[in-house]
Amino acid sequence: MEILRRDTLNQLKNSTSDMKSYDVRAVYTEPLWRRSLLNLVPSNSKKHSAKETFDYNKNNGKYDNPNNF
Repeated sequence: MEILRRDTLNQLKNSTSDMKSYDVRAVYTEPLWRRSLLNLVPSNSKKHSAKETFDYNKNNGKYDNPNNF
């Protein structure tokens, strides 16, 4: 006997994303000894993302039940 299971989710998902990247390259080469060099390269990046999920509310027909999972 085969049992079939069907799952459906009635949800609304909102996603936003913002990414900024700054790359400043300043290279200073300083001889430490006769056969070695020191090289410094700083870098900076910033990311932000957000996601909201709302379940369907049968009582009012809107997607206003927050789903925090």
